[in-house]
Amino acid sequence: MWDGTGKRCCLLSDRGAGRELTSQKARAKGYEVDALRLGCGWSRGDLSRPLAVIESCFGHSHPGSIHLDSVAQKAYEGLLQVGARPAKYFCSDVCDGITQGTEAMSLSLASREVIALAAELHGKSAHADGVLFVSSCDKAIPGHLIAASRLNLPTVFALGGVMSHGASFRTLESVIDARRQLERGEIGQATCDAIYDDGCPTPGACAFMGTACTMQILAEALGLALPGSALCPARSFELLRLAQSSGEALGRLIDEGARFSDIVTETSIENALTVLAAIGGSTNGLLHLAALATSMGTQFSLRHADEVFAKTPLLCDIRPSGQYPSDLFWQAGGLPRLVDSLADVIDGSAMTITGKTLGQSAHDYLKVRPTTIAEGYLGRFGLSPESIIRPADDPVRRAAPIGILFGNLAPGGAVVKWTGADDRARFFRARVFNGQESALREIVSKRIEPGDAIVIRYEGPKATGMPEQFYATELLAIDESIAEEVAVLTDGRFSGATRGVCVGHISPEAAAEGPIALLEDGDIILIDVGRRRLELVGDSGGKMSEREALSLLERRRASFTRPAAKRHTGLLAIYTSLASSVEQGCLMMPPE
Repeated sequence: MWDGTGKRCCLLSDRGAGRELTSQKARAKGYEVDALRLGCGWSRGDLSRPLAVIESCFGHSHPGSIHLDSVAQKAYEGLLQVGARPAKYFCSDVCDGITQGTEAMSLSLASREVIALAAELHGKSAHADGVLFVSSCDKAIPGHLIAASRLNLPTVFALGGVMSHGASFRTLESVIDARRQLERGEIGQATCDAIYDDGCPTPGACAFMGTACTMQILAEALGLALPGSALCPARSFELLRLAQSSGEALGRLIDEGARFSDIVTETSIENALTVLAAIGGSTNGLLHLAALATSMGTQFSLRHADEVFAKTPLLCDIRPSGQYPSDLFWQAGGLPRLVDSLADVIDGSAMTITGKTLGQSAHDYLKVRPTTIAEGYLGRFGLSPESIIRPADDPVRRAAPIGILFGNLAPGGAVVKWTGADDRARFFRARVFNGQESALREIVSKRIEPGDAIVIRYEGPKATGMPEQFYATELLAIDESIAEEVAVLTDGRFSGATRGVCVGHISPEAAAEGPIALLEDGDIILIDVGRRRLELVGDSGGKMSEREALSLLERRRASFTRPAAKRHTGLLAIYTSLASSVEQGCLMMPPE
């Protein structure tokens, strides 16, 4: 590519011929640039090479980031090999599992914005010619996607892979069950400790289809990661080889001048929505795709997203929607096999960083990674690739277990994901709580009954930063007496590990005086997943007509007094004041 004198060698494409690199423009304008680079140990030859920023989330924050230094280093070596000059930058992410159930969870979505801002700052201030993002988990990958769209440079993602499952396919969700079993005296401390020891046995993203695994798969589906990158075993040499190849790929993109916007388009985002449905992915994935589209200046419609979901079968039998841990996804052929299975509903003509289309990349990958490899590993468990990633004519479900509801309680939409319940119309009695803490007290005290809809409001982006309501849903899910007979409704978010009947992202949120703010205990709520409706259909006196329900909401609004808002400081104060709507992905946006 470049020979260290600023001249091109071994040109891969004519696209970038005559193009002046951003890094070289900065040298011409800034007299101190060269001296400062030399002060970092660069050689004089390095100064004229293309500058590639490696933006990594490495840190000691959680298993998904603890190993990313080695991934970044291999990407560094790959970039050196093709003649670029890499520079490592860092901004570690936080773990939702560690913040879960505490006030720090309110900072979770805000952390996505911090990561995006830091990566944007690093790319622009370094005068980068291209950026390689190294990340694994929930807010890191979305933050990097948002930053990539703002930078619009040649872009590659080197993904951090997935941790291995524990004994008996055990994954992190098992520890919550174990804790409750210990409290009930069903298991001893030694057994509980053994389950904890086995919950996260290696580095990598948690081995269920939570937000981390969802976002790795979506990054590859968008065309930004090499085929077979998503959910590669985190402790494997294959992950490191992929990282090195990712560095080499970025060098080629810089050489060709192929930018983020040449790869990620409206078609790419629609493909990602299709994949989100087919994997039974986290509802957070929808929020992050909306944020990416907003950042790109692309239209994003929840109604259109639901049309995509409705026509896409659930093909992956992976927890929490299915039976198996998510580390088996890669062993079964990963995204390339899924793309092959989705040939009738996905647009295989979308471009990827390989220089080939999504469909061609998947085809080529499956040719060099024969089925026999997958069959050999999975056969040890009595499984086949088709056990994990089903063919289109034999899906886990004909339609994905995710949808968008509308109605008099959610004029702006709400997202529903159901793992155990069917999609029939169901009626619930409202139990209304202004925040998760009071709801948790009722759940723990066993004061929730079958038929209750637990409404947790004032947890939206403008109220408290849109924290997840994971503990509420999980405590209900492990209580077999009510698990399938209650629902949770919220203007907050849900964890990717959520089980049960859960309706979140209700918009407008209570803090914006949406209809959810007007609900009262005893109201009758209809959740009709099949018809995509979320409606108030009665009060404590009984059911009523649609017109009567609207009239009731209007009367309540006329006398409505909003509760005193929580006072926030620091990052949360900034985020809640600037957070946009759910349809815009709750992206932090300047006031108009």
